[in-house]
Amino acid sequence: MRVSTSEFNQSTTNTILDQQSQLLKTQNQLGTGKRIQTPSDDPSGATRALNIDQALKSTEQFQRNNEQAELRLKQEDSTLDQVSNVTQRIRELTVQANNATQTENSRASIAAELRERREELVDLANSRDGRGEFLFAGFQSDTQPFVRDGGSVSYEGDQGERDVQVGPSRTVKSSHNGFEAFVDIPTGETDFRVEGSDSNEGSARLAAKSVSDDASSLPAGGYTIEFNDPGSGELEYSVLDSAGNPVDD
Repeated sequence: MRVSTSEFNQSTTNTILDQQSQLLKTQNQLGTGKRIQTPSDDPSGATRALNIDQALKSTEQFQRNNEQAELRLKQEDSTLDQVSNVTQRIRELTVQANNATQTENSRASIAAELRERREELVDLANSRDGRGEFLFAGFQSDTQPFVRDGGSVSYEGDQGERDVQVGPSRTVKSSHNGFEAFVDIPTGETDFRVEGSDSNEGSARLAAKSVSDDASSLPAGGYTIEFNDPGSGELEYSVLDSAGNPVDD
């Protein structure tokens, strides 16, 4: 078989170009650290690489979600620690005011501090996170949850709680609403509780009591507590059933 000079030159040129192309591809692989430069290099390998890349991006997003949730919950925890300290101080002031040795001026001073502690509690309940959103407003993160109205405070948020996805099939709560944290507080006893009448202008002290048998121990129709000041500095009280008869302690 005879090969012309032009065919030989063209074949040689094509071989050189192919080698240059292979060299360029190898250099790109070395420079980028990737064996597959285009999907046509390895279609199945390119598909696997794409799936791995998507999985890595999802994992990174889950990690960011987890960090944001952890930061927000830490802020909540720190705020609730401060709330606990304030309520403990309020308890101390209440016990202090109940002492018979207190004067009118000292009780006025205690009352002034109690008002300050109350305002501090409202401010803590209206705390914001690092993005300026209210911690305890539920889904309405741009709405101030607790609003002062004269001598009372009302909750203006909702009862929503944010869930953050931290895994393919796992979510965690990243917030707690103010109704759950500050309003819907369960009483110590689930069967009964003690409330003062709206017309009551005095004071009372409730000692620890227990009920062993609800049916036999509690009088039918409820009961009334009457107080009497004998002039000795110690209040006396009596417990009456619905018929006005004394109830044994």
